[in-house]
Amino acid sequence: MNDTDVSLVEATGTYSGGMSMPGMPSRGQQANAALLGAIAQGPKGAVFFKLVGSRSGVDQARPGFDALIASIRRAP
Repeated sequence: MNDTDVSLVEATGTYSGGMSMPGMPSRGQQANAALLGAIAQGPKGAVFFKLVGSRSGVDQARPGFDALIASIRRAP
């Protein structure tokens, strides 16, 4: 995108909460979840973007996520 290498990922299913801070309680599992992710190759390394939530919530937020990713530009 715009002269920047970007890898995209989309996944659906049961979200287990991912990693948490040591000593913090687990959030439990969330059924019918979705994840949108992107990794952009920046001049100083990879930049990660991640959107996780209920499938319906992620579907509603997707246009904003897509616009964010489409706005990625290399610094002059």
